[in-house]
Formats: sequence, structure tokens, C-alpha cells
Amino acid sequence: LMGTPLMAGDYVWGYMGIDLVKSDHIWSNEDFQWFSSLGNIISICIELRKTKDKVIREQTFLNNLFHFMPMGYIRKSNIRDETNKPCDYRVTDANEVSATFFGLPLESYIGSLASEKHPDYLQKLNFLEEILDSNSYREKDEYFPRTERYTHWVIYSPGKDEIVGLFLDSTGSVQANRALDRSEKLFQNIFANIPAGVEIYDKDGYLIDLNNKDLEIFGVVNKSDVIGVNFFDNPNVPQNIRDRVRNEDLVDFRLNYSFEQAEGYYETNRSNAIELYSKVSKLYDNEGNFSGYILISIDNTERIDAMNRIRDFENFFLMISDYAKVGYAKLNLLNRKGYAIKQWYKNLGEEEDIPLSEVVAVYSQMHPEERKRFLDFYDGVRDGKR
Repeated sequence: LMGTPLMAGDYVWGYMGIDLVKSDHIWSNEDFQWFSSLGNIISICIELRKTKDKVIREQTFLNNLFHFMPMGYIRKSNIRDETNKPCDYRVTDANEVSATFFGLPLESYIGSLASEKHPDYLQKLNFLEEILDSNSYREKDEYFPRTERYTHWVIYSPGKDEIVGLFLDSTGSVQANRALDRSEKLFQNIFANIPAGVEIYDKDGYLIDLNNKDLEIFGVVNKSDVIGVNFFDNPNVPQNIRDRVRNEDLVDFRLNYSFEQAEGYYETNRSNAIELYSKVSKLYDNEGNFSGYILISIDNTERIDAMNRIRDFENFFLMISDYAKVGYAKLNLLNRKGYAIKQWYKNLGEEEDIPLSEVVAVYSQMHPEERKRFLDFYDGVRDGKR
């Protein structure tokens, strides 16, 4: 029996031997050397076969990966002129997904030269040359008008004059970012120009932003002077309102806001007091986590003053009418709706709680001749004759 190990590199992966059964033979050292050389040749051939099979499997895997993965794949080869400078490139491979981005069948560009397809091929060639020279990868975004698709590319060189590009559809992300950008600009425009004071606080109640109208309402010259003040330290806000803001999602309240009382809380160029109507709402992020507060305030001082003046005038008029026995009514003759003071009812002998529509054009307590003159007058007004 003569045997020899089969080796691959530094390790033994098997053995090969010769066994004579029916006769005896004494093997010489020369026989062993020939047999050992034959074993080495067989071992090398087997290893080459294994390596080739492995390469074929890997190439098949990569080909399947590139052709069936949900991203675009394209491979290009640079072409050089007689001075060894890149002058063009050719598309040598691509997958079906790339065709859906380009809006062209594969056969229309695989094997074609860039100079045949792109008027700006020299610019593209310069970009590819930068990748070859850098021995690294590049990322870029590209839009395809034919399919209206946005893509994000990763481009690298796997070997000399070879370029591979992998790209994903980023249309959804681009559109979402643009919509978000439009929403942010719209919000900033509304925030800056809305005719109401807006303040934004963090979850601990510290002021992080406010708009121009809010600066005007509270007499603040520089926004930086008030950033960081705490809502819950505002001396004008009663404790019960502070507790409600902490515990409820939406709180609205009215305040007689005193700037003298706010002295030391922040700097203001206003004095006296204003009538303030405010609404506080809690803010939540996309995951439903509490992130802060938004406070919207309206200065109702002029409106309240006007209402008070009207109320004072009405009280004064009622006092005079009661003293002079002068009744006053304002009504719509078409639907007989309107408003009348108490003295008007008294002068007509009617009860004060009777609806005005049951008095107008009825006048049950009025003398018939007087009633007729009233009704004729109303008819003339309705007909546009008076």
C-alpha cells in the first residue's frame, strides 16, 4: 500500500493511495515522488474546480440580486482615446427596475454609448472620472422627467474603468419634504401675521417663541428679553388657572391683565391694564407625547370699552325715557322682529313680556282710529311711499 495526502494550502482535506491485492511490489522513492506529484496535481485541479464553482455561485447570486432587488442597478464601462483619456462610456448591464425609472426598455440603452444618448455626456463623464480617481463612492439625486420620478444614487467603482450605480425611488420622500416645507412656511406666515398674540412654551412652561402681535399686545421691544420666562410664574395668572392648564388639554379664560402687577416678570413699555381673552392648548408630537403649550391671546380692551359705553348710554337713555315717558322701539316691518324698551310697552298698555311681533301691527290696546293711522303708515313704509 502506498498513500499520499491531498492538501489545499496548509491543511489536509483527504488522502489518495494504491493497494495491490494479488501481488507484492516494493515501491521505490521515485515511485512515491511520481505518485505524490500526481496527488498534488489532482488536489490542485479539484481546488480549482471548487473555486470556479464558488465564483459561479457568487456571480449567479449577484446577478440575481442586481436584477431582482427593489432598486435600480446600472453598470458602465469607460472608453479611453489614444492618449488614454476617458472620452466616452458604455452601458454594459442594468436591471429591469432601472427601466421603470428611465421609462425606456433595457435594450434601448444596454450596449449604447453615452454620446449617443446624452447631449451632456461630457459632464457625466467628468463626474464618473472623479469617482474613478477618488477610489471612493459618491451620492447624488437625479430627476427623470419622462417618468416624473426622483431618485437617490450611490455610485462606486468596482474595478478599473468600471462604474456601478445603485439608486432608489425617492419621489415619496421628496414630495413629503416639499409638502412639509410648504406647511412650515404657511405656519410661519400665519404665526407671524395672525391678528392675535401667540406664545409657544415647552412642557415645563418656559417660553420658546412668540409672534409680532404678542410683542405688541404686551409692550415687548425685544423678543430675546422674554424668551425663557415661565408661564406658571406670571403674577397675573391666578393659581386655579395655572392648575387647569397643567391638568387639562384646553383652557380658556379672561383676565384684567395689569402691567404694573407684571413688573419684574418681564420688561414692558406699557402701563395700566388690558382686558385679555386667552386660550391655552397642550401640544403633542407624532407619537402622542406631550411636548408643550400654545397660548393664544386677544386684547379685548377696545371692545370691552365700546360695550361699556353702549351699556352706559342704554342705561342713561332708559333713565331719561322712564322720566320723560318716552318709548323707543327698533323693528323690521317685514318680519315684525326687533327690540323695544320697557317704556314703549307701557305707553302702549302692553305687558313687557309679550313678544314684539304680537304687538306690532296688532296694537290691541290702541284706539281703532289711531290703530288705522299706524297701520296705514306701516303700509306706506313697506311700499316705499314714506
